[in-house]
Amino acid sequence: MRHTNFADAINYFSKHSGCDLVPNPCQPTNIRNQQFGGTLGGPIWKDKTFFFLYYEGQRYQSEGVVNRTVVSDDDVATARTNIANAGLTTTASGEALLGFFPHSATGNLVLKTPTTDSMNGFGVKVDHHINSSNSISGR
Repeated sequence: MRHTNFADAINYFSKHSGCDLVPNPCQPTNIRNQQFGGTLGGPIWKDKTFFFLYYEGQRYQSEGVVNRTVVSDDDVATARTNIANAGLTTTASGEALLGFFPHSATGNLVLKTPTTDSMNGFGVKVDHHINSSNSISGR
């Protein structure tokens, strides 16, 4: 699901190969950064003991766009022609192996890779004031 707002921008490093690729690198990069939290504090015993609690969380999601040069469909066709011109034929295992490698019509492959991160932090503090009856009397 794509979330957009007025502050979204195109990733400068993604659009160096033009905007006619799929997925289109000239679209705003999807970034969601949600930060939230809360605090709670107060007395346990009046003027003696106090507590403080806090929680903070962060949920981050983004997409990185990368452009890679891969074998083009013309390169594959040329290789098959060269094999045939040499009097050889491709094998089923060779064709199956070709399926493991990315290739495209143009020789460019643009991929969006998701990045997610989650963080939770909390803390507890208790303070207690101890009256000292052995205090040093002042001058």
